[in-house]
Amino acid sequence: CLNHYVQHLPKALSLPLAREWHARGGYFEVVAGSVFAAHATAADRRLLERHVAARREHDGGYDVISELDALGRLGDPRSAPLLAEVAAEASYSHARRRAVHALTAMPDVPLAAAVLREALWDCEDETAAFACGFVPSLDHASHARIRQLADSPVAADELRQRAGLRLRRAERERHGPD
Repeated sequence: CLNHYVQHLPKALSLPLAREWHARGGYFEVVAGSVFAAHATAADRRLLERHVAARREHDGGYDVISELDALGRLGDPRSAPLLAEVAAEASYSHARRRAVHALTAMPDVPLAAAVLREALWDCEDETAAFACGFVPSLDHASHARIRQLADSPVAADELRQRAGLRLRRAERERHGPD
């Protein structure tokens, strides 16, 4: 009930609560994280990064989901190194997926582009779908992987569709507009 209530407060009321409650831990931290996911500002970036860095190794990424969503919404390229570490090291697949999703906000950052390319081979269809949609350039291996995903009868529909769209975009990039 508390989380639901706080989520329905205006940002001007919920964000100060989140900033105060996040350090309390327990369920207050969970509520604060959900507020940050929806309303964090650039002023919250360092707090969020410190939290993710401190907790990511503790539980494989389970306790940082909302904070990763907040960092992704902020899209600050300074977060890319931390997000790349989470994408590479998190044992919790939802943390990895959210870190990859956060990196889609900054595909022009070389480190983010490299992680997005690597995510084409992720075991989670959603993560690979994010990568298909945002990987900025395709080398031979990534083009072949996206072709494989587009043609895969066992891949999720969304992944096949995003892979097909990325292939069409690659063709337009190669040949120019019609």
